[in-house]
Amino acid sequence: MSGIIPDWEWRTFGKEIPLKVDLNIWQRTIRIESSDIYIISTIAEDCFRIQEGILIIDRLHQVNADGLEQWLPESKFEFPINIEEIKSVYKLFRLSMPSLTEKEYKKEEFIQIVKRNSRLILSKIDKVIHIYDIRDCIVEKADLRIDGESIVSIAVKDPDAQLIKKTLIHLGIEGRENKSYTSAIKLSQSNLLS
Repeated sequence: MSGIIPDWEWRTFGKEIPLKVDLNIWQRTIRIESSDIYIISTIAEDCFRIQEGILIIDRLHQVNADGLEQWLPESKFEFPINIEEIKSVYKLFRLSMPSLTEKEYKKEEFIQIVKRNSRLILSKIDKVIHIYDIRDCIVEKADLRIDGESIVSIAVKDPDAQLIKKTLIHLGIEGRENKSYTSAIKLSQSNLLS
């Protein structure tokens, strides 16, 4: 992380997210498609996702006075994952380590271990992400399917928190609640994501 200024992040989710401006008038810099499996601990805020055979863990580092979040990479584990790595993951889950007999576990086997704990939520998210450069701020529009349900997400990211606030006003979404993927999945599981 030396020399790297981490982004502040604001994100919202909904069935529809009306904007004051058409994103297509701005230059789209990249399009990304992925299918990820998120693992949510009901007693932790960190973000755990399996993407292309790698377990990626991002930690919520801080939240500023305006509610913007700063996420930092914590760990990456490539499958098969060994016992010591699983211990590290369960520590971040804030859960006791389950009784395991093998030295390492493939992705599918690890998912079955996760499913046995009622405090862990598994969620499959298919993503089509369009990234725009709007007034020197990164704006991300994602068309998502969260466990089969169609959801839209808009995110604004930049090291400059004030620039994010100005961009939110420009887009007309400054009044919406900031949600992470972790909180959105918890709401989706309770049918409270609108």
